[in-house]
Amino acid sequence: MNLTLNGPGMDIAMGAEGLRLKSYPDPHTGTSPWTIGRGHTGPGVHVGMTCTLEEANGWFLSDMAIADSVITRFVSVPLNANQRGALRSFIYNVGQGRASTVTSLGKDGFAVLANGKPSTMLLKLNAGDYQGCADEFLKWTMPGTNVHNGLLARRTAERSLFLKPEDNTGA
Repeated sequence: MNLTLNGPGMDIAMGAEGLRLKSYPDPHTGTSPWTIGRGHTGPGVHVGMTCTLEEANGWFLSDMAIADSVITRFVSVPLNANQRGALRSFIYNVGQGRASTVTSLGKDGFAVLANGKPSTMLLKLNAGDYQGCADEFLKWTMPGTNVHNGLLARRTAERSLFLKPEDNTGA
């Protein structure tokens, strides 16, 4: 899939992530993971790092392609462009997830929860329960113990896009 900075879900992710050309710590913990650009994280991102707009956009598109590959790998039902875009924005933010191990606490995500099981969102989606899947977006608004208003706004927008019929009129 050839991704561009426009299209379903891209504006939601770009608006929620913002653009910062100097690295910053996780806003919820004040520490790692360090982030730069349009929400890009990874082992190469560190304190004091800077980037150009072109680098930020390149990382964003690369990270979105990874989110798209998670959809391709784990979703077994048909999706329209709006549903795929909403899921792409969601996965860009929460990730695939990983099960806990002896050396890792694990991380809840779209495909895998820390307990090693699939997320309810993925289970409902693959069962063909599109409305149930859409309702799961609103459960991912608490990075800690309290609802985060920015995440609530993002999840509401993602849910709305997911439920929006695809416009095939070409208008």
